[in-house]
Amino acid sequence: MVTELNNIIDFNKFIGLSVPKNKDFEISRLEDLSEAMLDNVPPFRHRLYSVCLAEELDMELNIGYYKRNPQVPYLLFKSPFQIMSWRTQPGLIKGWHFLFTEDFLLKYTQLTEIVCEFPFLQLDKAIPFEIDTKNASQLAEIFRKINNEYESDESDRFELIASYIHVLLVHIRRLYDKSLQTEKELLIMAKESDLTLFNKFKDLLNTQIKEDETLPENSRTVGYYADLLFVHPNYLNAVVKRVTGSTALGLIHEQVITLAKILLLHTELTIKEIAFRLSFSEATHFGTFFKKYTDQTPAEFRKEVQI
Repeated sequence: MVTELNNIIDFNKFIGLSVPKNKDFEISRLEDLSEAMLDNVPPFRHRLYSVCLAEELDMELNIGYYKRNPQVPYLLFKSPFQIMSWRTQPGLIKGWHFLFTEDFLLKYTQLTEIVCEFPFLQLDKAIPFEIDTKNASQLAEIFRKINNEYESDESDRFELIASYIHVLLVHIRRLYDKSLQTEKELLIMAKESDLTLFNKFKDLLNTQIKEDETLPENSRTVGYYADLLFVHPNYLNAVVKRVTGSTALGLIHEQVITLAKILLLHTELTIKEIAFRLSFSEATHFGTFFKKYTDQTPAEFRKEVQI
């Protein structure tokens, strides 16, 4: 059974590290983690984001599903709910690594949109991509600034850390976009990840339309489906946009209209009963929603079709 880790405290305990200074964010030098990494770690899943910069690597390292040892320097990303494990052999490792929780992400709004739109922070498995030494040095300098703030006692240090992370991710996005032109596997994984999530989202929508029971509360929101899919609403919307050109909310509303039409055509339910079935608090709200998308009231639609 795969171990579930919900925060950085649990993560550190699982791999044999000390209790972190903060439960929602931590940064470390890879060389300081090397002793802990020498233990073979069984599969686990955690609800954390992480970004790792490996500047030097003179050890055999297999992480998760990715079995190839990439050439250093390289970047490696971990998103919530990926299954991870690793096996190592003694040797040199140098670089940086930081972790942050979804709570940290939501607290600093400048990070939320950029993280949720980055495919590399949402992939189903960790796939590193290689960068050149010049870019590695530039990124390492930002990591050092983040670490300096983390080690300080300034009351506003996490606000500055969030700003540095934003700058770091913008740099990484630029490198990622360039790497897609040459890293075929990374491109395939990004597209497959989008399609997998989109298909799961569509399956949930199709399940809803087949149900005879009342739709769950908030089922007309992106957040409802994002929770079921274990992703951030912004990310779900970004994926649907990339795949279809439409928004996730648009597809949800289309499905609600389809279900409404089915109930109007094939049942004897009253308009009020249908509104309740579709989780509208008032029949008037349902009528306004339906007319917005069809230019007809529910009663007009039912009467026209029955003529």
